[in-house]
Amino acid sequence: MILCVYCQRYFRISEGTKNCNTCSLFGGCQKIKCPYCQYEMPEEEEPSNERANLN
Repeated sequence: MILCVYCQRYFRISEGTKNCNTCSLFGGCQKIKCPYCQYEMPEEEEPSNERANLN
């Protein structure tokens, strides 16, 4: 799960959207858009179960 830094809601990477067409020159969009508030943030890997259980 990813925490949106703007609205503080959790979502999965698969729920977020990528719709920036101008980044294709640089290897694709490196940002993900929150499905709740539409805030764009850098894409991060979802933690594995092992890392998620450390907190």
